[in-house]
Amino acid sequence: MTEKVEDIAGLNSHTVVKCEGDPTAAVLPERYDTLVDGLVISAGKRESDSSPGGLEIKNVGVIVNRCSFFGNAGRNGGGIRSESSRIRINECTFYGNTGFSGGGVSCSNTTSRIAGCDFTSNFSSTDGGAINNGMGDMIVDDCYFGSNTCELGGGGISNAGGKISVKKCMFSGNQSEGPGGAILHDTNQAEIEACTFFGNSASFNHGGGIMNGYGDLFVKNSVFYGNQTKGSWGRGGGIANWNLGYALAENCTFYGNSSNSGGGVANWNTISLMN
Repeated sequence: MTEKVEDIAGLNSHTVVKCEGDPTAAVLPERYDTLVDGLVISAGKRESDSSPGGLEIKNVGVIVNRCSFFGNAGRNGGGIRSESSRIRINECTFYGNTGFSGGGVSCSNTTSRIAGCDFTSNFSSTDGGAINNGMGDMIVDDCYFGSNTCELGGGGISNAGGKISVKKCMFSGNQSEGPGGAILHDTNQAEIEACTFFGNSASFNHGGGIMNGYGDLFVKNSVFYGNQTKGSWGRGGGIANWNLGYALAENCTFYGNSSNSGGGVANWNTISLMN
């Protein structure tokens, strides 16, 4: 097995694995028709349309268990793309995947639960270095996000339009060129609980740890340490709450974070800080 992502070179090809249901039929709640278990999917490459390099899920319920996604590249979701589906991703590894939106996983109009997974060194040329979620409810539980990067917002996770819950996760060394070094939450509701944010950074914008744009952000029992915004314009080394957002931080610890203004927290609208 290669030790460098650069050494994983696949030819341009169709998505490695595709799970697709009837687009005219509704995906039933809590019904999963397909199980993908124990696969190693690597070096898949898809340059055309919106497909991923690794696993594509469309109009179907799918469980993905104990799979590894290495060095895949696609337009949306280098490792996995899910559209109009219901998915559960358990104990999987995503390393060195790249995508236009969501380096590791991209979800659109999907109900998803991601648990016990490792996201390391994934890259997005827009939002969501590891995960990009749009227009669907998502639960992320007990996952590790390390050294993921993106050129716009959300080095670890970008959420826009969906309700998201993130619990018991570690975010370490993730970086965005835009807002939200670890997490960018744009609209709807985000609940962050019992998470650790260490050494994440936003290079030229706000929120070294978390950036809340226009939604409701609730952060509880979490630690923010050594996060930063690097640019002279950036605000909020730990958390930044933008002018149309509401934020609550309860029983959280902020130390060693840095920014041009608001090393721990920067706020433009309404924020509540509680013990």
